[in-house]
Amino acid sequence: MVKCSMTEDEFWKIVDSALIDEASPFFLEDHYLSYWNALEALPDKELAGFAQMHSQVMKRALASNLPQAPLVLNQGWSDQDLQNLLTGLISRGRKVFNDFMLDPEGVMQSIDRPSLLSKCEAFGYAPVAIQRERTGQDRISSVSEK
Repeated sequence: MVKCSMTEDEFWKIVDSALIDEASPFFLEDHYLSYWNALEALPDKELAGFAQMHSQVMKRALASNLPQAPLVLNQGWSDQDLQNLLTGLISRGRKVFNDFMLDPEGVMQSIDRPSLLSKCEAFGYAPVAIQRERTGQDRISSVSEK
């Protein structure tokens, strides 16, 4: 396994820099545009590190006890739904994501428009889409390939 070139703190700093006012009437679209712009500004190596760190954060969350949480069982969510939810939570920033990992039920009850979280799949694909736009390739080169 290739060591990630980005620290988790650097990852969250980028994610948090893309946060916008949740009261926006077009919140999901505006937030995605802000997220895209933050990632698009990254050099290729940092974009690859961001994608790798995103994957690591997701894997840790999925390996936790979260899938057994009553919240998930009561919703009848598929694995893909859970991944979309986690991607949406990551996009909401470090505090929301970490709070969710500690108290999924509480965060879901307190978050503004939680139904939007399941519609955040594109946030997870943004680094690949940016790489495709830059190079025409559908995958991000790992740090060791550069």
